[in-house]
Amino acid sequence: MDILTGKVLRVFNTLFEVAFPDILQPVICHKRKSAKSLFPGDRVVVEMDEQQAQIIEVLPRTNLIPHPRVANVDRILYMVAAKEPQPDVWVIDQFLHYWQMNGVPVTLIVNKTDLMDEVSASLFEHYERLGVSALYLEALRTSGKELLSVFTLIDHKTVMLAGQSGVGKSTLLRALVPESDALTGYVSKKNQRGRQTTKQASLHYCLQASAQVVDTPGFSMVDPTGYTIRSTQHFYGDVLKESTQCRFPNCRHIHEPDCAVKQSLERGEIFSFRYQNYLKTLGLLEKNQKW
Repeated sequence: MDILTGKVLRVFNTLFEVAFPDILQPVICHKRKSAKSLFPGDRVVVEMDEQQAQIIEVLPRTNLIPHPRVANVDRILYMVAAKEPQPDVWVIDQFLHYWQMNGVPVTLIVNKTDLMDEVSASLFEHYERLGVSALYLEALRTSGKELLSVFTLIDHKTVMLAGQSGVGKSTLLRALVPESDALTGYVSKKNQRGRQTTKQASLHYCLQASAQVVDTPGFSMVDPTGYTIRSTQHFYGDVLKESTQCRFPNCRHIHEPDCAVKQSLERGEIFSFRYQNYLKTLGLLEKNQKW
């Protein structure tokens, strides 16, 4: 009986698809009852014989992304489109805030750059000024140079590819992992929403970069219940940079008089969408009684 260490690719109810460095084809495994819950990206110890393969141990994780559940992620590739669908700044901020709290670095993959206008270019430049790394490409016509930039970014890492439906995730995945057989969605001309083609999180090997890419279903929101006032103040540091000059030390920067943050907003020193998203996040904190 062989004992091997591999990584979970996909989860099928009570069955698990596991890949091993020395075996070309993934193996379908059962899980011993004593082993804890499993998610794509988990490193596992498998006991194999000619009749069956059984997961007997789950190795310690470096992290676990709460939603969708993916283990041992080195970097998030969060994909958005310059247009079609139009970038949703509330959704982008929610995701960046969420992953910042979970301690996983994020790269913003801006797709469909041939549709970029001054408004969307200014938006993504602002995120770069905030310290968010960004990579620009046109996934439908990905050139060798653009692909090389992605390969360099993900080299020897486990990365999670995320984003709303219709932004080009499946097309990019196919460029990185040609054998992934990812379906390509389309964007509705009526409502600019994408049609979801990925049904569950699944891990794929990118041979050119010796990397592992976890594809995730297109989803538009995250669970904000974990947000705190401290995480919000940290994430919206660009909005609150003048807060120490406010008249009141406990100023929330909404209706208070002599608010330095609102004065900066009136002078055009703060992006309006960031201030509005800050207010919406305060509303979430108050709803969850965390203010």
